[in-house]
Parts: sequence; structure tokens; C-alpha cells
Amino acid sequence: MVFNILYASDFILYNSELVFLYIAIISSFPVLMGAIRLARFNVEHNEDEIDFFYIGLPSPMSAIAICSIILLKLQLLDQSYDLTSREVNFFTFNIILPVIILLSFLMIGKIKFSKFPLFTFSKGRQNSIKLILMILSILVMGVSSIMGFLHITLFLFSTYYILSNTLLHFINNSIKLNQLREKLKTKKRQL
Repeated sequence: MVFNILYASDFILYNSELVFLYIAIISSFPVLMGAIRLARFNVEHNEDEIDFFYIGLPSPMSAIAICSIILLKLQLLDQSYDLTSREVNFFTFNIILPVIILLSFLMIGKIKFSKFPLFTFSKGRQNSIKLILMILSILVMGVSSIMGFLHITLFLFSTYYILSNTLLHFINNSIKLNQLREKLKTKKRQL
């Protein structure tokens, strides 16, 4: 019987070490992809060009998204989860880990994400609209922080930013592809 107890405790310890190793590898993805993103930026960046977008998900937005998902999961879904427990429930991380991998690969992807506005109203109408929306977002975050719902606001803000820019990227690529097809059709007709 003592052997069974020792074997069971070793099995739990072995499993927790494997889970820790798995979580450590997955949690290093944002750091690795952030380093790759920085290296690519240093190679491809041209100071003469003024762009209104980033290529790839900005690292701070990736960090905000990851933190908001973890806060949301801890606040809403896992209030009874004991972080001091020796047994680690592998399925507790079933949502967070794939999202971390996805956000990490979005950082080095070629999807265009809009830049945040400059803090001036003299840079054009589009910048002014973005600035007003950003000020309103900051006010909403402040109010939600006071009310205790900051995790929900951060989650909604980061989800909106990532999904809207991703959808716009695919819509723009679809439009460009259709325009290219039309040009090819007209060239074939001319020949």
C-alpha cells in the first residue's frame, strides 16, 4: 500500500513537470515571435516611408490580448481554481494556450494592423476620428476599471482591434485579387 501511495505521488509530480514544461514552451512563443518581429522590422524598415499601419500584430497589443484573456478566464470561469494545488488541471489551459500561439504567429504575419492615432487634431480628419475614438476608449476603460470590469473591457477592445484589422486585410486582398482578375481578362480580350 505504501508503494501505491509513493507511486501515485510520483505520477502526479511527473505529470505536473510535463505540464510545466509544456506551459513553459508555449509561454515562450510571444517572446520568440516578438524578437523575430523586431529583427524583421530593423531589416525592412524604411525611415522615408510614412505608413498608417503595422505589418503584423504589434507586440503591446498582443500582450494586452494575452493578459485580458488570462484575466477574463481567472475572473469569470475559474474562480474556484486553486493555483496552489499540486495537481495542475491540464484542461484549465485549453483556451489560453492556443490563443497565445495564434497571437504569437499574428505578430510575425503579413496582416496589416492600423496604427494608433497621433495626439493632435491637425494631422487630418482620419487621425482626428481615431483620436476621438481612442479618447472615448480610454474613458470607457477608466470607468470599467472603477466598476471592476476592466478585464472585460480589455478583452473586448483587443478582440475588436485584432478581428477588425484581420477582416479588413482579407477583404482588401479579395478586392485586389478581383481587380487583378479583371485586368487579366481585359488583356486576354485585347490579344
